[in-house]
Amino acid sequence: MLQELGCDFSKWIGVRCVKGCAPDMGWGPVLGVMTKFSWACLFAIFLELLAVAQSPLPTGAIQGSVRDSTGAVIVGARVTATQQDSGAVRMAESDETGQLRFGSLAIGKYSLRLEQQGFTTVLVKPFLVSVGQTVVQNIVMKPAEVVTSLDVQEQPEALETSATTSSVALGYDRIEETPAQNRNYLNFVLVAPAVVPSSGSNSQRSAAGVRNATNDSGFSFGGLRGRNNSLSIDGVDNRDETPGGNRVAVGLEMVQEFRVSGTAVGAEFGGAAGGLVNMVTRSGTNTWHGDWTFFTQNELFNARNPEALSPARPRFRRYQPGTSINGPIRKDRTFFSTAFEQEWESSQEWSETPEDLLDSINAALLQPKYSGSATRSVERGLFPAGSAQSEFSFKANHQVGTAHSLSARYAF
Repeated sequence: MLQELGCDFSKWIGVRCVKGCAPDMGWGPVLGVMTKFSWACLFAIFLELLAVAQSPLPTGAIQGSVRDSTGAVIVGARVTATQQDSGAVRMAESDETGQLRFGSLAIGKYSLRLEQQGFTTVLVKPFLVSVGQTVVQNIVMKPAEVVTSLDVQEQPEALETSATTSSVALGYDRIEETPAQNRNYLNFVLVAPAVVPSSGSNSQRSAAGVRNATNDSGFSFGGLRGRNNSLSIDGVDNRDETPGGNRVAVGLEMVQEFRVSGTAVGAEFGGAAGGLVNMVTRSGTNTWHGDWTFFTQNELFNARNPEALSPARPRFRRYQPGTSINGPIRKDRTFFSTAFEQEWESSQEWSETPEDLLDSINAALLQPKYSGSATRSVERGLFPAGSAQSEFSFKANHQVGTAHSLSARYAF
């Protein structure tokens, strides 16, 4: 079960409390968080809670069965799931049918330990649990006095038999080591099946989102409009309400994994007629890790723009330094992850204003009623343009116990 607290102002604030399988711990952590919010924010929180049933969860799950060497089910086998990066531990027991399940797991690599009196202890080596994925583990325990080690594949199977939606997960080395036109993770959505850029989109131009004349998400699922898609970060809706574009930018260093789902999705995912992009930001681990990046572009390495009727390449220069760091505040308990990027761009745009209308338009712009306009004159051909933007993201995670965890993220 999962509850979500959040407020949307000009910047993005999200607080999430995840409740596991233990029925005896109640909702103290949630109430403790709520008391720190102002009454002005409570109404927004209430609206978020109403929509949580239709939000794609930023978690994964493990399920399977426990049997002996004869095929008989084993009831009450103690199963311990340990996340390798943070040391977080979840415990469960196989039920009367021998089934085991861990729900609402933070994504990452997990190992399993199975114990039952009269049987050998089984150790399942680390395997990856992706966002929105249910990993199936069917385990056989043998009567013996030695420890058994069970190897599993680190990568999920090509066909997920437990999945109800056709989707693809992207993250880790798949996006860290792959060349990209810019530092926008949404460009990687285009590698998913049946996804194409929406009409007029230019994926090269912006780190915050795909620049597009129609101002939508920048990609289309199955030919549907780009503004029909769902974009979420850590399970919280990140769409601009009107055009459906990306609201808050997150740099690549803060992206742990995201799942791209097609238009045929389960009934639990609502709010969009198109595809779903569910992104999970990076959490801190017990190991300190940091990066420094510098991304640059120059028109000398670009192909000539066929839409610009100019003998030379239009100016296009971008400088984008960034840094990130994550690690433990308290080992096995509290973690943080943060990243900052700054971008400067200097370029030239092409204007197709008809020559016979230039004088009329410029004369109109000089009239007093247009004195407040940001544009004082227009011209035909290449004209200078520039932009600068900053993006910052911070995330903190706290493991309350074996059944509860709390996370908060702030970004601008």
